[in-house]
Amino acid sequence: MKILIVTYTFPPSKSVNSQRPYYFANTLLNAGHQVHILTRHFTGQERQDAMNTINKTPFSLTIESGIHIYRVPFKNAWFWYDRWTFGKRTGIWHLIYFIQLLSGRLSQESYNKWFQVYLSELIKSNRYDRVIVESGPTNLVRLVSKVCTCLKLPYLIDFRDAYYHDMYRKDQRFISMNRKLKIFFEKHYMVSSIRHALKCITLNNQMGKILSIPEDKLIIIPNGYDEGKWELVERSFKQGTNARFQILIGGKVYNLPFLQTMLETLRIFLTFNPKDTGILFIAPGSSEVINMIRKNLPYPEVKIIEERIGADSIIQAYLNSHVLLY
Repeated sequence: MKILIVTYTFPPSKSVNSQRPYYFANTLLNAGHQVHILTRHFTGQERQDAMNTINKTPFSLTIESGIHIYRVPFKNAWFWYDRWTFGKRTGIWHLIYFIQLLSGRLSQESYNKWFQVYLSELIKSNRYDRVIVESGPTNLVRLVSKVCTCLKLPYLIDFRDAYYHDMYRKDQRFISMNRKLKIFFEKHYMVSSIRHALKCITLNNQMGKILSIPEDKLIIIPNGYDEGKWELVERSFKQGTNARFQILIGGKVYNLPFLQTMLETLRIFLTFNPKDTGILFIAPGSSEVINMIRKNLPYPEVKIIEERIGADSIIQAYLNSHVLLY
């Protein structure tokens, strides 16, 4: 079959969300299918707080390891109003945002007109047998549902995540009214897209129940299983961990009030165990946070890797550590 996967994130994006469609694409290719990807341009250097940055790179096609990858420019087309001084001062942005929700524009980072421009064109020129769309974001799901229903082309939705994790809560009393409103519209538009979908893929059965996915449409494919990575884990455990007591802080650290307390605690800990202890920060985030770490922990036992590293390397760092401080 000839399959198109529509996804907001795909390598070189370093977002964890890019790994699921990447895995699907390679698995389908190895099973003998033709695989095309429609995604947006990423440089691979975007930090989480810069995902909305405009990328004017023209529409392109590359063939990477047998997969045709179409990448579109990116411009957040609707959600700049929250930066208007007048809108913030008067509170009018609340009204505008409510109108956006009513219109089905739910996922702020991905309302990108270029997906709409190229999706129909690709489908008509390539005669795909199936389309798979990754969700979130909701906007792409609604777009694929609309186009494929109109062209009578079977599509599948992969719910790789609950866009609002409050959906999982059994007790909804402590969720803010603003968040409840978002969840209501999220479910509403998802359910309408599910109605016409051929199949729906989810991480777990709970997600299927939350979105009322019929059992005959439901396929459960969990995240996290990578045979090669598990072999690395097993091999490392057999070899034994680092003899030195190692503390690992892996991933972005935010400059919130608890950070100073955490760093001071680590400093006290190091004064008692300076030679037998190592502390490793991997990609802790902004230069402000890195400077705080260096100021509070000016010891040779404290190492900082400023940039993100590959999956194999981070797993190995986890396995060589005794404590993961998160």
